[in-house]
Amino acid sequence: MINHMLANDEDIERLLFIMANLPEFLRLSLARRKVKELISMAETERLEIISRAFNCTSLIEPNKMVELLGSWIRAMCEVESSVLTQLMVTYCKAFLIDKNFIRKYSERFLNAYYLLQKEDQEKIMICVKEAIFLRPHPNEAIKLLPRKLKLAMQISS
Repeated sequence: MINHMLANDEDIERLLFIMANLPEFLRLSLARRKVKELISMAETERLEIISRAFNCTSLIEPNKMVELLGSWIRAMCEVESSVLTQLMVTYCKAFLIDKNFIRKYSERFLNAYYLLQKEDQEKIMICVKEAIFLRPHPNEAIKLLPRKLKLAMQISS
């Protein structure tokens, strides 16, 4: 297992590439472990790892990225809603740091979202909305969302 504090971007990129190419049951199992690691981190560490992971996806084919995102979201949906909302708060902060990431990958996020079971779709959507509206200025985050994401979230700006 990679120690998150010692991991360099090449290690993160390699891990994401490997995860993306695993069979679903193994990818989901590894995603569960990594989500637990992420939860155990202080928010500053979590934000750093999430931001660094955003920059380490270049080796992953678009369809594999959708599969990886789907497994990751499924693993996150297995945690308690309040914990998931806190994770989504950190993700929102990371998206605001790298404003191009959400636009670049929004189609893949939506494709992964639509592959989820209905209850996971509802849970992740509620937690994402909560995270956005817990921000001091939620409209700042909403304005950055591509139209298709806003439609899926049933949010208007």
